Amino acid sequence: MFLMLHLFQCVADSTSFTNLCHEQNGLELGDETVKIFLNTKGTIGEVGAKSAHPAPAPTLGHPWPSVDDDIDKFLAYVDGKAAEGEFTQDIAAEVERLKQHNETKVEYMTLMMELKEQRREGYDEGKESERVSSIRNLMETVGWTAQQAMDALKIPASEQEKYSALI
Repeated sequence: MFLMLHLFQCVADSTSFTNLCHEQNGLELGDETVKIFLNTKGTIGEVGAKSAHPAPAPTLGHPWPSVDDDIDKFLAYVDGKAAEGEFTQDIAAEVERLKQHNETKVEYMTLMMELKEQRREGYDEGKESERVSSIRNLMETVGWTAQQAMDALKIPASEQEKYSALI
C-alpha cells in the first residue's frame, strides 16, 4: 500500500505489521506474511536504494526483501513528481493510456457519478436521521408537540409530513 499521508500518525518511510493474536500475547499466525506500508511523506528512515541497512523483519528472523531504486522513483511518482526510470515510466504510460481510452473514461465517469450520488444519499440520510432525533429530543425534554419541534428546527412545511411519519 502506498500512502501520501501519515498513516497511524507515523512519520517513518515504511511501517510493517505482522499477524499477531490479540488475545494471546506473542502468538503469531505463522504464515510469515508482513504488510509493509510505504509512506511518500515519511521523514524517518529511507526506503529503496537509499536505504543503507534494511532492518530485519520483527520476529520473522530474516531481512526485508531487497528493494531497488525503482521503488524510490515510483514513490516519487505517486507523490506527484515526474515519472523517472523504466518501471515508473511504464506505469505512467499505462495510466495515461487508460485515461485516453474512451470506454475506461466512461466507466470511470460513471463510477464517479455513482459515488457522488451515494455520498449525497448518505448525507441526506444522516441529515434526516439527525432531524428525527432532534424532533424526538425536543418532544421528550421540552414537552413540545411534533409540530412545535419541527417549527423550532425550521423544517420546511413541505417536509413536515415526512418527518411526522418518521417519529
